[in-house]
Amino acid sequence: MKVKNSISTTMRTLKCRETKDKAAKNIFSYKPIMGNILKYTVAEYRDCSLEEIVNCIGGDTIRTGRLGAP
Repeated sequence: MKVKNSISTTMRTLKCRETKDKAAKNIFSYKPIMGNILKYTVAEYRDCSLEEIVNCIGGDTIRTGRLGAP
């Protein structure tokens, strides 16, 4: 799985080359991970599918509400 391999690489590079803060930011930059965090921690996303949530994440911003909602 691509995300799993990328996370493993990030954690390995943590040793002596990256700060913990940068490593955490790299892990949280993966949309599927952020989608799960948002779904299970933010009330506004609780009823959204993971696909809907991932589609709300763009660059360094996260839109709120359901896709297609006025």
